[in-house]
Amino acid sequence: MKRNLLKPGDLSLNLKYPTYRDTDTYTCTIYNREEHILMKKQVLLEVKVYQVEVDSGAESVQLPCKTTVHLPEDAKVEWTDRNNRKVHVYQNGSDQPEQQDDDYRGRTEMKRNLLKPGDLSLTLKYPTDTDTYICTVYNREEHILMKKQVLLHVKGRTVLLYQNRSDQPEKQDQDYKDRTEMKKDLLKTGDLSLTLKYPKDTDTGRYMCGVINKDGDFLRGKTVKLKVKGSIQIKDETVDIRNRSSSTDPTPLMADQSV
Repeated sequence: MKRNLLKPGDLSLNLKYPTYRDTDTYTCTIYNREEHILMKKQVLLEVKVYQVEVDSGAESVQLPCKTTVHLPEDAKVEWTDRNNRKVHVYQNGSDQPEQQDDDYRGRTEMKRNLLKPGDLSLTLKYPTDTDTYICTVYNREEHILMKKQVLLHVKGRTVLLYQNRSDQPEKQDQDYKDRTEMKKDLLKTGDLSLTLKYPKDTDTGRYMCGVINKDGDFLRGKTVKLKVKGSIQIKDETVDIRNRSSSTDPTPLMADQSV
C-alpha cells in the first residue's frame, strides 16, 4: 500500500503476480479505535489465464509465453507446474536439464535465442495431466522480471467401459482397442482392476476408475498413476492397473505404479 495512506486519498492495494487462484472478492474495511466501521468497499478480481486444450495421447503441445521486452543475457527462465516442480530451466545461455523434475526430463524444449524480444514458449511432449504452468523470468539477483500462466487442459479418453454386465468396446478410445481387459464377475468379487496390454510411453499418466449407478450418480472412484519407463521387457507384455473395491479395502485413493 502507499505511504501516508490515512490522508485523504488512495487506500488501494497492489497484489503482485496475481494467479488464477487469486480470483475472488476483496474487501477494504476501515475501523476507528473502537473497532466501529468507518468505510467498507469491495473489489472483484478476475484473473484471466491463457488456456490450451489438447487431446490425451497427443505427441506434444506448446505452452505460449511471449514478451516484447529485451531480457538481459544473464536472465533465468523457469517453467514450473502448480506443485512448483521445475518443468524446464534456461540459464546462462543454455538449458539446465539437471534442474528439471524427473517427470519432465527429456520431455521439454524451448527455442534458441529466447532472450531476445519474442518467444519463451515451451513445447511439452506427451502431455498427460491437466495443470497450470507458470513461466517466470528472473534477473541475476533473482528478482522477478516477468511472470505468466498457462492452463493446460488434457481431455480424458475412455480406456474401457463396463456396463450392463459386459464391456462396451464401441465406446472405447481407439488407442486402447484390443489392449484392455477386466476380470469376469468383477461386480461379485469387487476386483475392478484393469489389465493394460503392451504399455507404451504415451500411456504414462493418471487413470481414473469410476463407479456410476444407473441414475448417473458417482458412487466411488480411485486414481492410479502409471509411468512407463522407456523400452524394457515386461513379462506377458501386460500391466495391471489395480483398483479393488470393497468396504474394507485399505488401498489409498492415490497409488503410483511404474513399469
